[in-house]
Amino acid sequence: MVTEYNKTKEDVDVVDKLVSSYDCARNTRRWPMVIFSTMLNVPGINTQVIFTSNNPETKILRKNFLRELAGNLIKPYLQRRVPLTNIPCCLHIRLKEVCGIEKDIQENVVPGRCSYCGWKENRKTRFSYFQCNTYMCLEHITAICSTCKQNAFQNK
Repeated sequence: MVTEYNKTKEDVDVVDKLVSSYDCARNTRRWPMVIFSTMLNVPGINTQVIFTSNNPETKILRKNFLRELAGNLIKPYLQRRVPLTNIPCCLHIRLKEVCGIEKDIQENVVPGRCSYCGWKENRKTRFSYFQCNTYMCLEHITAICSTCKQNAFQNK
């Protein structure tokens, strides 16, 4: 038993050295939190050892490695949250930045008054004609399919 301990003593020292360089644990008196932080430290060390054995030319600090590892682990979850509409706008923008999704190019849709309705009706609308930007309410606007629109422009 003593010989087995002496064989593995060096491995324990290496783990202690790596944990001391960057520890996930926080000062706490609660034993479940100590176990949880150990459950974070040991797999972090294992993944770093595997990474360095697969990529011996790459030198990366433990702190940066853990940060990159955590980012890669949560990225699929963040990408699932991007299409949700019930999250705050600032969080939505930040999710797009983190996931590397380009911002939607949206024109500022400012409502305007319909140019064909009288002032007494005072109809505000967000629809405008794409060529002259004239605002029109749904009563005065007409829909046209994209094929007909292309044919109309080709005939001119």
